[in-house]
Amino acid sequence: METISLFLATVVCQSIIGSVCVCGAKPIESYSAIDTANYIAENLSVFKAAYNNSHDIPITALRVVNVTPMALIDVDGESQCCLIDFNGDYGYVVAGPSLVYYHVETSGDFLMENDCSDFSSLGYSTLSGFVHKENGEWKCIDNACDCYENFECGSATNGTVSAKEWEIDSYVRDRYGNDYHEYISNYVTGAPNTTQFDLSMYITNKLENGEIENWSEDNCWYFSSYVFLQCIQKHGYSRLPSKYDTYDYDVTIEEPRLYSTIYDSNGNNISGQLLSSSGDFLAYKRELNNTLSSSVWGGGSTFTVPALYAKSRQRAYLKNYKLDKGAIWQTSGIIEEVAKQYGYDVNVVEHPKWSDKLDSLMTHIISGRPYIWSVSKDALHDYGYHTMVGVGYSIYKKQLQTGEFTDTDTKFFFKLRDGHNYGTTWFDATAYKGHIGSLSFIKI
Repeated sequence: METISLFLATVVCQSIIGSVCVCGAKPIESYSAIDTANYIAENLSVFKAAYNNSHDIPITALRVVNVTPMALIDVDGESQCCLIDFNGDYGYVVAGPSLVYYHVETSGDFLMENDCSDFSSLGYSTLSGFVHKENGEWKCIDNACDCYENFECGSATNGTVSAKEWEIDSYVRDRYGNDYHEYISNYVTGAPNTTQFDLSMYITNKLENGEIENWSEDNCWYFSSYVFLQCIQKHGYSRLPSKYDTYDYDVTIEEPRLYSTIYDSNGNNISGQLLSSSGDFLAYKRELNNTLSSSVWGGGSTFTVPALYAKSRQRAYLKNYKLDKGAIWQTSGIIEEVAKQYGYDVNVVEHPKWSDKLDSLMTHIISGRPYIWSVSKDALHDYGYHTMVGVGYSIYKKQLQTGEFTDTDTKFFFKLRDGHNYGTTWFDATAYKGHIGSLSFIKI
């Protein structure tokens, strides 16, 4: 597909009222993406006025210099859009049929900033941004999609891109304004309503803000394996233990090497405390978690826990001889190995270029399969190095009329069982785009 001169494309009516051209040429809804591009090019002042009236940073371009037809990948399927390049470094716009525009930059030159020698493979995804086709799949061409490191999972930190289940509408309004509304939402059932702390067999005393707090084991990486397995048990993997199956887990028998670093043979805690020079308690002491209800705490060193959690914990310990701070590939490995014990050949694949995989995520959820979402420590989110289970997604759309044009934008949210809270939590994938993360799915 070549970049074409806008003056060689079909010229459309320049005067439009409502959805019907004054000259009667054709209604707005019948405009192709090329028609829209030509109308913007020939009526740039009209488009600028409509856009600038509803946005803080105005378009100051003087003319359109190129129109590049390309694929439009939307949640409703593929069609065509156009990259409309303004003069100099005055930005560009992605527009589609029916005088709809999807993305505007008021500065920069997309064609100069990116290697776009092969326009036939260029596209724009309303979920992922600019993409190119590689081996039959759409891939991000934004370098920010390539962020990745082999991070480990740890404890939480404060951030800004997640919301409790009941807060999602107010979060969207506060962050993006009142013009966004839920467009589509899907989820899978079967996730246990529990937390990492509930199933921690040890707790750690830490000094936080001058007070001693009890913390979980940093067990998100195999806790997520358990939640993932419990979900798929209801969706085609019925030989896995159900949520009602339990296991009496004795830490002195199942994990003696770890237990011996915390308690001696007489049952005395030897994990230690860190003290300041003044003798103040600072941080660290591990102990058996005897603060839980009798349904979990069986007394002594035995815990009655869901069978799939026991299996996940056993595999984590036998592979690593530790139960804190595991890597994302270890979460995948536990899922595969536990499933294999019950006769299932499962292959879980990590995708660090996660922005490419939002379409795959939707396909898995619609088919009844959850996903794993891992993030690094980043100021943009509410977690440190952390792994969670995705049980759904939600898409919010803006379709705002600005003069003759429709300003359209899409926001994508992960629906998570994050291990810290009961119920589900929403994660703003759109706001987090370009930051380090990984999506993992069962390979089908």
